[in-house]
Amino acid sequence: MAQIVCISYIPWRSAPSRSQELLSHIPEAEVLFFQPASSRRADAAAGRQVLPNITVYPLPASLYLAEARPRTYRKALDFIQHCMDAHSFEEPLLWACTPMAANLMEELPCRGLVYDCDRIWQELPVSWESNLAYRADLILAASPGLEERLSLCNDNIACIPPGVDFPLFSMVGQTRLPFPADLKPLTILGPVLGYLGPIDARLNLTPVLTAAQAHPDWQFVFIGKCHPRNPFLRKVKALENIHLLGSRPSAVLPDYISRFDVCFDLLHATDPEDDVIPSRIYAYLLSGKPMVVMHLRYATPIFPDVVHNAETSAEFLKQCEKALGEQNHWARGRRKKYGATAAWANRYRETCELLDVNGLI
Repeated sequence: MAQIVCISYIPWRSAPSRSQELLSHIPEAEVLFFQPASSRRADAAAGRQVLPNITVYPLPASLYLAEARPRTYRKALDFIQHCMDAHSFEEPLLWACTPMAANLMEELPCRGLVYDCDRIWQELPVSWESNLAYRADLILAASPGLEERLSLCNDNIACIPPGVDFPLFSMVGQTRLPFPADLKPLTILGPVLGYLGPIDARLNLTPVLTAAQAHPDWQFVFIGKCHPRNPFLRKVKALENIHLLGSRPSAVLPDYISRFDVCFDLLHATDPEDDVIPSRIYAYLLSGKPMVVMHLRYATPIFPDVVHNAETSAEFLKQCEKALGEQNHWARGRRKKYGATAAWANRYRETCELLDVNGLI
């Protein structure tokens, strides 16, 4: 059985991250998943078995401080080694999801190193990522932009974009789904334009504010947690046709999408070079619903034949109008095909083939 040690920058969660999805489906592999340090002392050394072959451990200290505090680095390194010994790990495959693991990689015994990169690390020293990418036996990049960026350090790199839960979201349009009680009253007021995902502190809500003010009858619905420090929240809450419904279990998300007239996506204000397509885009595609997406000024618009792309708030408004009047029935079927190609099952297969070809599993 293959042995894998993963260093993650986000905790193991019920709504799986990209690395969770990929690692959970590597056949015959035992995984030790190390997540960021917990604020609760009781969790500091406790391992939690989340799947028959995966055990999650919170690190005892933050890796972000490793370079400035050598003791912090040594504490994390010793803890990982202790857990490896407890599970009889000798030379596992190291799976790094963050450049913060760069220093650890130099001292942990391993048979190979995978750098699974799904974001830009502008807040970390460039040398951390350069060192990690240079030493990696294989890099899995989540977008063409990340692939190009990291290819300067390593030419053994493959683009594996985020995926989508095909069995879950393919239900939209295939079967009659329940009508969410909190959404039903809104559909009476006008067309519903929906967004799946959190409103974090960096999400630029200007396009929605512009469209909501221009069309008071349009109902904008957000399904996801809301960060109180988002600078646009005060203006958003002042408009009666923008509704922040909060997070919902993954199992009921298709119920909401099935009632959206249009799905939309926005940009983060501080990530001008981020070209990673979020999983919700593929969920939208699988639903077949018309979509309006804010895209980067210099980037190629995504799925331009079936997605209404916009660069500015004014364009977002026009594209929403166009999407609501869409009569292209062929586009629905093509969107579903695009979404199907992004099924996690396809991403697993591509990843396992790469690991096998490189002799890593």
